[in-house]
Amino acid sequence: MVKPDLRNKLLSIFIKTVKILVAIALIGWILFLAGLPMPHYTDTSDPFYIHTIYFLFNLNGYPETQIIPRFAGQFLEPGHCGTMCIFILYIEKFNLRKIGNVILLLGVLFSLSLAAYGLLVGAVILTLYNQRRYFSLMVMFGLFIAIGLGAMAYNAGDNALNNAIVARLEMDDDGNIAGSNRTSGSFDRAYEKFLHSDNILLGVGTDAFGKREDGSDNITLGCASYKRYFFLRGIIGSSLVVLFILFYLWKYRSRQAFGFFIVYLVANAIRDYPTMEMWMYLYLMAIPYLGKYHSPSPKSGRYPAISRQERPLINTTF
Repeated sequence: MVKPDLRNKLLSIFIKTVKILVAIALIGWILFLAGLPMPHYTDTSDPFYIHTIYFLFNLNGYPETQIIPRFAGQFLEPGHCGTMCIFILYIEKFNLRKIGNVILLLGVLFSLSLAAYGLLVGAVILTLYNQRRYFSLMVMFGLFIAIGLGAMAYNAGDNALNNAIVARLEMDDDGNIAGSNRTSGSFDRAYEKFLHSDNILLGVGTDAFGKREDGSDNITLGCASYKRYFFLRGIIGSSLVVLFILFYLWKYRSRQAFGFFIVYLVANAIRDYPTMEMWMYLYLMAIPYLGKYHSPSPKSGRYPAISRQERPLINTTF
């Protein structure tokens, strides 16, 4: 509801802040990988996560048990960091001439997150398609295939990229993707019962979280994906959120905005945080921006020129 100028200023501040935070975390991460001793402490306050806090970045788990360290920045886990970086890279059209976008790309790559890597491929495809760069699309496909084959072949597959990403794309004996671990077995059984219960309209709600402080009776502990979101909110609650996101997209509709909606939808199908402030506010600021400044002319297919007064505020060198 705010004026476009204020919305664009907020978007600019938001994007710059994320870039600075990821840059600070990457500096600490490089020092960590180099073996430089740094002050840290362990946080076990969450019933599911164990974080080693290095002040410049968070490390999931204990450092001495890290076979393949994964970059999470200041985020809760590597996938959160990678997803946020991809959101912003899409908004900035993957313009790697900006040092800040290179930093975000490094954040995605160091996260070694299967979800983030998949989103990266999809976001690049949408960006190139919207720009009608079809030859670049074919080159990108060839590059990703070459990287995947190289990871499988290098050192007989015993390397970080193959273990963290490529091997998790293989199918198991049940026909499922090996890296598909978004829900637990106990949750899956509860979810099947939920689909045939009276709770399906309004969802299970906070009852799913249990009453024990240690979270041992929380049926959603360690779970994510659209299943958890639907399980908690049911048909009515989930539909209200989806309709809001769709109507907002329709108000500022454009090809670029629709692409961001697809990326946002897939990200939340994996990690189900559509109303988390960090993501929702970005969606609310980005959709109008993409609709106004990134929409190609219907006749020429080119992006319209913007006067100095209209020029979007987030087009900075960083």
